[in-house]
Amino acid sequence: MIKILIGLFILFASVEAACSGEKKIKKEDLVGVWSYVETYLRFPDGRRFDQFTENPVGIFILNADGFYAHILLRPDLPKIRSGIMMRATPEEARLIAVGSLSHYGTYKVDEEKGTFTVTIDHSDFPNFDGIQQTRTISRLDDELHYINDVTNAGPGAVVHAKLRRLSNAGQQTKIQAGP
Repeated sequence: MIKILIGLFILFASVEAACSGEKKIKKEDLVGVWSYVETYLRFPDGRRFDQFTENPVGIFILNADGFYAHILLRPDLPKIRSGIMMRATPEEARLIAVGSLSHYGTYKVDEEKGTFTVTIDHSDFPNFDGIQQTRTISRLDDELHYINDVTNAGPGAVVHAKLRRLSNAGQQTKIQAGP
């Protein structure tokens, strides 16, 4: 009986290993233009926070040469009453600062682990300049779902993101702003 159980365990382990090998992430599947559908923070106590609201606006561009650009915004950012960016009131500037996140740099894909790592050259959150963030992919097809555990929200906070593909590499798609 013990030999049968050990044999079954080995069989199931080898089948699971073979199946997980089929789910490799390929860089060419990640390359393209993506639009944010959902993004939220999950804190260690289980709390969820939608920093960019339930309907964020933003774009994540990953090109075939390994460069990326990321822009994420709240849809309800205030207009600057004066119409001049350098004359924003302290409250307007604060709301814009906490309601936007942009950065650009390079990225690499680890096909075996199902992750991609961005190296941030510059960000509007300067603490991110020069750091790396590894995103674990849980879905990649017409949607991209990832988890990122390096955030601007403090220790233990994890970003969960869902994006929709706007274009593939080599295709031209007109990108429309808004819903």
